[in-house]
Amino acid sequence: MNCLEFRRLNLIEPQDSGQIGAEHQLTCHACAKFKAHLLHQNQLIREAAFIEVPEGFAARIMLNQSLHSE
Repeated sequence: MNCLEFRRLNLIEPQDSGQIGAEHQLTCHACAKFKAHLLHQNQLIREAAFIEVPEGFAARIMLNQSLHSE
């Protein structure tokens, strides 16, 4: 497996690059760093999806939207 194949596979399925991908990651520092960065980004996205919004936030958005549309 070359670096391009490794990165393409990991962009499709970051959690599982298969046995060959795991072997490539052990021998290629750049791809190991790429995968770590990709997994970190995915974790940040998952965390961002669970941020609590302040009470009344939707109402404020609707009010702001109605004021700007007139």
